[in-house]
Amino acid sequence: MTRPRKQQRAMITQCFRLMLSSGVLRPGSMDPDLLARPWTPPPPKLAPVQERQPQGTAWFRRTAVGMLAFLTITLFSASLAQAVRVKDVATIEGVRENQLIGYGLVVGLDRTGDQVIGGQFTIQAMMSMLNKMGINLVIDPIQLLTRNIASVMVTAKLPPFVKPGMTLDAVVSSMANAKSLQGGTLLSTPLKAPNQQVFAVAQGPVSIGGFLGGTGGAGARR
Repeated sequence: MTRPRKQQRAMITQCFRLMLSSGVLRPGSMDPDLLARPWTPPPPKLAPVQERQPQGTAWFRRTAVGMLAFLTITLFSASLAQAVRVKDVATIEGVRENQLIGYGLVVGLDRTGDQVIGGQFTIQAMMSMLNKMGINLVIDPIQLLTRNIASVMVTAKLPPFVKPGMTLDAVVSSMANAKSLQGGTLLSTPLKAPNQQVFAVAQGPVSIGGFLGGTGGAGARR
């Protein structure tokens, strides 16, 4: 053994002696509980045994889940079927229909138009229309004994958000003593709003409810 190693060993021995004398280290005979003991493995742990559920309980659980899912789908479908459109229960403030009205003439009647007595304004309206077309009449209106023309008022409703070119339904009502407007044609009639602005023009054949028929010399009209 070389000299440096001897010196190291002597120093280590001296250190152990100092530690024993100061009480930092103690021999095993003074505290036997602190001595190293051989390691023994812990006893094995037994896995918990799960209780087996009866087969009827699992079947009942699956049935209950299926019924709950079916009821949920049924209620959701019923709520969708009873859905209400917003436009059926709500209105936009400031948006409304506009009432239109106009005066016109229905021509082409089968002697069911206005009579001269009681329908003088019909003759005047016809003469005014002819004068605008360049046909000047200088006769007395009483001399015009025509029965194939009638004065009518035309009304219509202009819905909101209407677009140019859209068609409207107009109602034609007789003003004088015309018997029927069956088979007549409404001449061009401007339809105005309360502010006297023209929003639409009505023209075309007049359609009324009922029927007209006959055979031989007999006929029926309603």
